[in-house]
Order: sequence, then C-alpha cells, then structure tokens
Amino acid sequence: MSRQADIQKLIITHRRHLQKLQEIQAYKGSSTEPHILLEIEDTTAEIEKLEAELKNIKDSSPATPTTRYGSIRKVFQNHTRKIGLGFGAIIGVGIIVWGIGAFFDQSKELPPRPICQTSPVPVQIVVAQLPNCPSDFQAQLVEQWTGETAAVLPLNQVFATGSATRAQTGADIVVWGACNQQNPAELTLTYELITSRKPDEIYEPTRLSITGPFTDLANLGLALISYQHGDYAQAVDQFSALPAIKTTAEPALVWANSLLFAGRYEAAIDAYEEIILTLKPDWSVIYNNLGIARFNKELLEAEGTAQAGRDHFEQAIKLAEAQGETDLALLAHVNNSRLLLQGRKWDTAKKHCEMALSLNTQSALPYICRATFHFFQGFSAAEKMDLKAIKQDLEQAAQFDDAPAKLYYLRAIWYEQEQQKQAAIENYLRFFNKMEYRACLHTDQEALHNAAIFLDELSR
Repeated sequence: MSRQADIQKLIITHRRHLQKLQEIQAYKGSSTEPHILLEIEDTTAEIEKLEAELKNIKDSSPATPTTRYGSIRKVFQNHTRKIGLGFGAIIGVGIIVWGIGAFFDQSKELPPRPICQTSPVPVQIVVAQLPNCPSDFQAQLVEQWTGETAAVLPLNQVFATGSATRAQTGADIVVWGACNQQNPAELTLTYELITSRKPDEIYEPTRLSITGPFTDLANLGLALISYQHGDYAQAVDQFSALPAIKTTAEPALVWANSLLFAGRYEAAIDAYEEIILTLKPDWSVIYNNLGIARFNKELLEAEGTAQAGRDHFEQAIKLAEAQGETDLALLAHVNNSRLLLQGRKWDTAKKHCEMALSLNTQSALPYICRATFHFFQGFSAAEKMDLKAIKQDLEQAAQFDDAPAKLYYLRAIWYEQEQQKQAAIENYLRFFNKMEYRACLHTDQEALHNAAIFLDELSR
C-alpha cells in the first residue's frame, strides 16, 4: 500500500483518538489529569505533521483518472452467477460493488481486511445516588466497575426520569434506581445506554430496568461495560452467567445482540426466538433483528445470494405499524428493501423505500434506501444510472444527524462516477472513521474489505 494511504489511515486513527481524549477533557473540565492534556497536545501535533506530509505527497503526484466502474459494470454482466456475495452485501451497506471488487483484478494482492475494533477509551459511567439502599452500595458499584475498560463517576443526586437530562453528563452509561424499602438487599436499577456502536440495521434498547440482588445487578453492569466497549465475546459470557438474563426482555435482547455482534449467528437466532416464545411474542424489534441474523448467517454459510429474513421483516413492519412504532417500521422497510434488491425485485424494493420516506422525511435512512436502489439497479441493468437522483438523495441524507456510515461509502462511489478522485478518497476515509469502533456484521466486514481495495487503488 502506498505511503499516502498509510498516512491517511494514521490520520484517521489519531483523529479518533484525539476526539475521545477531548471528550474526556470536556467531561472532567478542570479536573482533567495532566497526562491527558499532554496526550491531546502530542496527538494534535502528530496530526498536523501527518497532514503536512500528505499535502506534500499530493502536490507532487500527477492526477490520474479513474475508470474502474465502467469495468465493474462489465464484470457484473459477465459474472452474474459468481457475485452472490455482492448481492449479500446489500444488507450491510446496500451496494453491489462490495462483492465484486475482487473480480476486476484477481491477480493483485488484496489489502488486509479491516477489523471492527474495541474502543481504546474506557466506557464512561455515571452512578446516581440510590435511595433506600445501604450507604455503601453506590461505592461498591463504583469500585467493582472501575478498571481499564471503565471510568465510573458517583453523583450526589438522585435521577428519576428524563434521559435527555442525563445525556448531558457525557457518559456512555447512566445508572440510577433504588432499593426495596422492605428488603434493602434487593435493588431495581435502570441502565441507560447513552451511546451506541450498533450497526444501523439493528434495534438496540436504550434503557434496561431489572430487579434483583446486588451481586446480579453489579454483574449485569460488568456485562454492559463489555458490550459498550465492543468486547462482544466477553459480554456474551458475562450475560450468559446471569440467572435473570432470560427473564426480562430488554436485557435478553442486549444479550442476543451480543451474540450477533460476536458473529455467533446461529446462537443469536436461537436467543431472539427464545425471546419471542417466552417473553414478548409481539415485539416488532425482535423480528427485525432476527431477520438481520438469518440473512448474515445464510450469506456467511452459502457465500451466495441470501434471501433469508424477508418474512421476519414483513412481520416487524406489520407489528410496528399496528403498535404505532414509526421508527421501527421505517427500519424494517429499509432492511426489507435491501434484501429485495438481491433478487432484482426493483418495484417492490423501491416501494419499501417510499414507504419508509412516508413515515419520516427527517431521517437519513429513506434517502439512503433510494440512493441504494438507484445504484444497485444501475450496476445491475443495462440502462443508464440515474446519478442526478442519487446525488439528490445523498444530499438530503447528509442534512440529518442520524446519517449512517454507509452514506459516506455511497458518496465515495458517486464521486468516482463523476471522476472526482480526491472527494472519493475523503469519503472513503470518513466511512472508515465512522466504522472504526462499530459493531460489525458479516456484511460490514465484506464492505470494509472491499472499500479498502477501492481506496488503495485511488491512493496509488
């Protein structure tokens, strides 16, 4: 890989690290440790040094046009039976070129496959005062949870309701609750997941309330720390050891999500189905996540066109609409559209995008859905790609705070179509930056791998 590409990846890593350091500084204010301040200063200087070196390389490098996507269209037409993986990747980011990047130059050595990582920054936790509890309970939680992967702050106040206020603490997890007045050894704790690293296709509860003995709830906190830190294999083991994990829907869902993010698709499917059977048979979110799990499992095992999951998405839409869950219905419509595109069911796939847009015009997902449709159809069919429509949808999606990582991947492809090489590179880098510490499905791993190939070619 070229020195330019190496520098660009180093800049991404340093910027991400600097962002986390600055979050810690903002959180601690004047109490920020001196070594944090020194690290911020050193990291900033290193970024400036790398950016200067990158500029020198760019200034001395001749511009070369990219024509790769014309050949990709030909590859698609000539290898229709060979690109099942590309069809499968539509759920992860929703564009067929992910699965066919290796065909345009099979002789070259592919760059290393990027791996979604755990966060280098400890999980930030705030623990409110716990009414009716023994005076040392809060201190015990702080002591048990504090470590290399968690920084815990006790507060001298009681939280009641309203997570928007608690979000201002800057924490990843906020914990509050109280003990039973008749039995102080029994607590009811609420864990609010203020930040998230989940894939965009998945539902994740933002609040988990559970009642039980102190030890069980403290261990649940340890499992959630691993989950928020991105260590999903450890989270699975910690959740599985908790007696009550299968008796309350929200904690059980996070446990099932841990299995999914750890790549244990069969076990995740069993966990989702157990929630349906024993806890919440009409919970729309379970069917959405179950559809994603089945799709990734089939794609991983078959390495071809996967169709599993459509029935679950349809059920999720039906239940969500009946229960007035607009956001979940929107998510299931978008997921269903991406799956339908694999079978070239153009009209039905586009209809689901329009249904998602009718539910919420202030979300990036429906616009991403339509842009994906136009890209997919354009690369798959003989007709000319509607680049104008794609541009309009991507510009609309970029206006919203919930714009997913895949937006930058699609923008990079659009810029390549327009032969704007530098803009394409910048968007690929933003895509990697957004995905760096995210939970990854099988489809995400394939997307990152192929994006690395594209970026490597552009950087030569």
